[in-house]
Amino acid sequence: MSGFLKRIGGSLDPAVLAFAVRTAVGACAALLLALALGLEHPQWAAMTVWAASQPVRGQLLEKSFYRFAGTLVGVIAGVLMVLAANGSVAWLVVGLALWIAFCTALGHLVRGFLVYGVILSGYSASMVALLDNGDPALVVGLGIDRFLTIATGVAVALVIGLIFAPAGGPGALAQVIHQVTARLLALMADAGNRSEESIREETRRLLADIAELEGKLEPHAAGSRKAHRFVVTARALFIAEVDILLRLRGPDRTTLTPEESIALARAANALSRERAEEEALSALAAAALPGQEDEWQSRIAGLHMALADHMDAPERPASRNSAAAPLVILHADLRGARSAALRALLVMLAVGGVWAFTGWHGGTFLLLGLSIMISLFSTFENPARFMRNVMIGQCLGVAGALTCRWLVWPLVDGSTLSLTLAMIPFILVGALVMAHGRTRLVGFDYNMVMLLLLQPALPLHGTFTQSLGMGAAVLAAPAVAFCAYRLMPVDARRRDAMLVQAMLAELKDMAVSRRPLNARVRRARLHHRLLRLVQLGEKAGLGTAAAADRGFAIYGLGEIVLKIRTVAETEGRRDRSLDLILGRTGAIDVDPQALVKALDAAAIRRARADALEAGEFHAAARALERQIPHLTREIGKPA
Repeated sequence: MSGFLKRIGGSLDPAVLAFAVRTAVGACAALLLALALGLEHPQWAAMTVWAASQPVRGQLLEKSFYRFAGTLVGVIAGVLMVLAANGSVAWLVVGLALWIAFCTALGHLVRGFLVYGVILSGYSASMVALLDNGDPALVVGLGIDRFLTIATGVAVALVIGLIFAPAGGPGALAQVIHQVTARLLALMADAGNRSEESIREETRRLLADIAELEGKLEPHAAGSRKAHRFVVTARALFIAEVDILLRLRGPDRTTLTPEESIALARAANALSRERAEEEALSALAAAALPGQEDEWQSRIAGLHMALADHMDAPERPASRNSAAAPLVILHADLRGARSAALRALLVMLAVGGVWAFTGWHGGTFLLLGLSIMISLFSTFENPARFMRNVMIGQCLGVAGALTCRWLVWPLVDGSTLSLTLAMIPFILVGALVMAHGRTRLVGFDYNMVMLLLLQPALPLHGTFTQSLGMGAAVLAAPAVAFCAYRLMPVDARRRDAMLVQAMLAELKDMAVSRRPLNARVRRARLHHRLLRLVQLGEKAGLGTAAAADRGFAIYGLGEIVLKIRTVAETEGRRDRSLDLILGRTGAIDVDPQALVKALDAAAIRRARADALEAGEFHAAARALERQIPHLTREIGKPA
């Protein structure tokens, strides 16, 4: 027995257990408070505590704000829908499907906890429009009750979190960013002594590390202006570093002077040590020799500016010349948003139509769960795979609810308070489910579904068979969502293909558009898409080297197109070979090999006039040529 208990205890993560226990206690407090306030569904307050709680204070503040705002918007939308439908279930289903599709699409175009708030406003409307049959005569009061219930849960989660949750902060992430930057500086300093293959291998690793760091940034932006600034300046630093990585793979990587290399090595050494930021900035400033106008000096100066701004140095170059600071524009997943919205619309219309036709009472629970599964989980990397965990957690939640309703509640005395107190052990068990290593991924769904199916109100209605039917309706939601995600699939490979198509479409527009280009904006968008492409490429199974090489090839081609267009627009200089590159880039999805030939022809033509530019064209041609088989496959995939 002691050995069994030891194995159980050994599977509990102390930090997760502490968070889960305080969240469970908060859920119990919210349940009792909502009951004392006379709210109709006090269990929703407890569910809100589970939904809003976060292990770090800054994330808690931001998520609670969006939980509050998203619920308010969703409740208003739900009330308006019910009033507009005026008792027609069919029109209610249509309105709800359109609203959830809209919120799902918008949720794919924003970032951070704003995603949660936007999608929450979609399925919060379901809470008003579906439960209690959405009676138009009572819907305003119902909406107010729902909002107050959610607000009670948010308030309790905030109080518990502000007392117990740690403040958080960048901490170790900031140190890793410094170490990656130090590696880049060391590579720059030693570039003249390393082989081309060695340079290519190290730039691949650095790009992969930068992409991984960028993917971890968003949660650190929550809770304060300082946290937000940390993330913004980190992204600007990554832009400057990617510029240098591309340059290191080019023909002029050995043109740094000995003095510059020594200064860069000093900066790398200082940055790799703790509390030597000022020394690193001073050495980097020495490498960016004033008065020099070549490409390397421009990039070193940009790196110095971005690093000083990220470190919040007292005298930041970026603060003196904000126009020269790297511009950050995040990738907007328009194709993913369109696909997710269409999926949500079709599924909600199909299931809602069946509910409207049959009048099945459990259809309200099915649609309520489905509105969450088909919207919120569409932002996950592989929602179909995640549905397995959801299904297991919800099965446990249904079992817990049935046990409480039919084995425990009949034994307590006939008061609402007694029913509520009888729920508390089941909520506390949820903390153990959340913290145990084997059940952690299903713990959230256990808690939410168990509470969803238990309403502590007298008199108790229904039969055991009816309770089983409600449980089956709830479990049907992840099953239907799983089928939807398999029929209209989304995963890392498809997201990767859509991003490749979006980047190629951007290249085509840059090449053939007759409008003047804003090169700074276009370059900023390419930067973030490059990092996202590397992230997705690795998740899609390409491997670090292949994902990085593909990203460099597309990004490098974008740099060439921007340079050609900028020279043509600012200096009026035209060249038939350069115009041919632009024309062939405009048809890159039709015949990428023709673009390779155009780049090679331009390299030969420009060899005498500008050897470095010719080398860039030749390097871009070889990089693109190696990517043609992969790009051809991605171009043909459905968006």
